[in-house]
Amino acid sequence: MRFLSDRYERIWFYPRKDVGWHSEGFVETWLYRHGRLIGERNISGFRWLIYRPLLLSLEHIQIPLAFRFGEAIELAGYEWEMSQDESSDTIAIEPGGALRLALYWQAWDEVETGYSVFIRLTDAYDRIWAQRDSIPQGGDFPTEEWMAGDIIVDPHSILLPSDTPSGDCLLAVGMYDSTTDQRLPVASTRGASRGDRAIIARVQVW
Repeated sequence: MRFLSDRYERIWFYPRKDVGWHSEGFVETWLYRHGRLIGERNISGFRWLIYRPLLLSLEHIQIPLAFRFGEAIELAGYEWEMSQDESSDTIAIEPGGALRLALYWQAWDEVETGYSVFIRLTDAYDRIWAQRDSIPQGGDFPTEEWMAGDIIVDPHSILLPSDTPSGDCLLAVGMYDSTTDQRLPVASTRGASRGDRAIIARVQVW
C-alpha cells in the first residue's frame, strides 16, 4: 500500500470483503489511516472509494501550520469541513452550531506514549465555552501506533452551547498523556515556545 501511495495521486478502492481478499478490512483501515477520502463513484453498480495519499494532501492543505508537540509530533495544518472561506483561519458561527475540522498530524519519530488531543474554544478572558477531547481518529489510530513518517488526518466536531455569548474567541489545540494528563509542550519549528497549546484559528460567535 505504501508503494502505491508514494507513486500515485489517487487510489481507487472497491471495498469488497471476501475470503482471501480484504476479509479483515486491512486495506480500508490502512487507507483510512494514511489517506484522505475525497470522493465516491458508482460504476456499473459497484461503489468505489477514492483516496488521496496524505503526503499529497499536505501539499494541498487549506491552512498549513508548523507546531511541534514534544519531540516527535508536528501539527502540519488543518482543513475546515464546513461552508466557509477554505483558506481563512477566521470563521463565524452561531451559538449552538458545530465547528467541524480535520487536523493533520505528522510523526517525525516513533511515538511510544498514548496521547489524547484536546480542542477548546476560549473567549478573551480565557474562559472555555466548548471543548472536545479524544484519541486521534476517534480512537481508531492511537499515537502509540504512530511510526516515523506517518501522516494522520484527525477529524473533529466541536459543538458550541446555545448560551455561548457573542464575541471573538480563539480555537486552541493541545495534546496530553492519556494516563497522567501531562500536556506536551508546544513550540514553533524554530524552537519558540508556545506553552502547552497552539492557537490555530479565530472564531467569531454571533
